[in-house]
Amino acid sequence: MARVGRAIGAVVAPLTRFAPTPSGYLHLGNAVHLSVVSALAEQSGWQVALRVDDLDVDRVRPEYVDDIFQLLTWLGLSFDVGPTSVGELTRVWSQQQRIELYEQARDEVMASAAPVYVCACSRQQWQHHVGVGCPGKCDGLDLGLVAGSTSLRFRWADGVDPVVWRRDGRPAYHLASVVDDTWLGVTHVVRGDDLLQATQFQRVLATWIPGCTFAGAQVTHHRLVLDEHAQKLSKSAGSQAVPLDRSDAMRERIRELTRELLAG
Repeated sequence: MARVGRAIGAVVAPLTRFAPTPSGYLHLGNAVHLSVVSALAEQSGWQVALRVDDLDVDRVRPEYVDDIFQLLTWLGLSFDVGPTSVGELTRVWSQQQRIELYEQARDEVMASAAPVYVCACSRQQWQHHVGVGCPGKCDGLDLGLVAGSTSLRFRWADGVDPVVWRRDGRPAYHLASVVDDTWLGVTHVVRGDDLLQATQFQRVLATWIPGCTFAGAQVTHHRLVLDEHAQKLSKSAGSQAVPLDRSDAMRERIRELTRELLAG
């Protein structure tokens, strides 16, 4: 991956990133996370990149992309690398512009001795599967990777087999994330505690991609902002069906929650 070059305008390390996903309006937890990233960057002397994870075109909406820029502006958060407008995101910084990099990383993993296999099992089969390994024993077969029919999975040490390349022919989050962070030159990653396992897997995956730098990145996890039922806030669960309230009271609440998370 090192041979494909750095991101346009990328800066010298140390660099962290905002990585929002425009699959819904950003909720309170997202706003606090952005503030935590910004605060840690300021304290540590890191620069910040904006990495918009817009790979899932079926869920991305223009109003959700707009919301990212509007929320960052309202919070007064700045960044040093990345798109400054929706148009610039589309032309230069969108994940859709890096499909060849993801395909290259996929091919390199498949050509290596990495414990990956092509799987024909459906998401429903995996959801109901109990035990180690593939529910359809695909890891013992020699299937071809065909968009619409099969996915690429990684046989992991703890019995979980994460998806590396999706059945719909798109890169899975894990692969896209480590490729993007390498492309940008990210050296410091700040993310929620819900991604602890993702970090562990991504460090392993990165070692099988030539030039991938994620394995050496410094990763900091922070506690999550929970709802009144002590559950994680989630766009997919409807935590933010409308744009976040832009009131002074909400801004102060975000600041207070940010201070609490930074305090540990």
